[in-house]
Amino acid sequence: LRLTDLRWLRTRRGDANQLGMAVQLCALRHLGFIPDDLAATPPEVVDPVADRLAVEASVFDAYLELDDRTVRDHRALIMRHAGWVLCGRGEWKQLHDWLVERALEHDDTTVLFRDALAHLRSNQVLRPSLNELMRAVGTARTRADQELFDRLTPQLDTERRSRLDDLIKTDAGLGVAPLVWIHTKATKATAASITAEIRKRDLLEQVGAMSLDVTMIAPERRRQLAAFGRRST
Repeated sequence: LRLTDLRWLRTRRGDANQLGMAVQLCALRHLGFIPDDLAATPPEVVDPVADRLAVEASVFDAYLELDDRTVRDHRALIMRHAGWVLCGRGEWKQLHDWLVERALEHDDTTVLFRDALAHLRSNQVLRPSLNELMRAVGTARTRADQELFDRLTPQLDTERRSRLDDLIKTDAGLGVAPLVWIHTKATKATAASITAEIRKRDLLEQVGAMSLDVTMIAPERRRQLAAFGRRST
């Protein structure tokens, strides 16, 4: 708690109100939201806050007995004091747009979720429900995939698409799909192995892979897409 926080809290009537609001203020800043179940707050959290306020930690029990309306009013005061805002329509749009840009660089769900939490906290926006946030991450990933495809579309004419599609079709001569064959590494330094590697390069040139410009895709995203291609059956 900052000095300004202590001065503000001491304007509240009663030790219980001061401690209860202080606990919620600390939760808001450290967690990005205020838990609904204040009764689950561990003593390890309440005791240091009580010491900082110079009040008895036991008065927190009295705060838990307040009616829901009073607690909601307190939360509104806490958010106003701390400078935080609810995640309204404008904040949601900003978060969605930011997540799409982040998803264009990295598609990992865990990373996007963690970064979304950090983004909300840094902008002092109250965290929405986890369910809503996960849906936002999923939507951002879908939009990012479409954005990547749109960026590549000008280069993907009908002929090139057909050739790229053929890479995942089983080739009778190879016995596997060309995409699998391309990723098969040479095991011996023989003439046959060298010839096979040359054939792979020739195939890539034929499908236009060597001339495909992917510089508009972030390096990390290119590595992810390449890994996805290697894992694909």
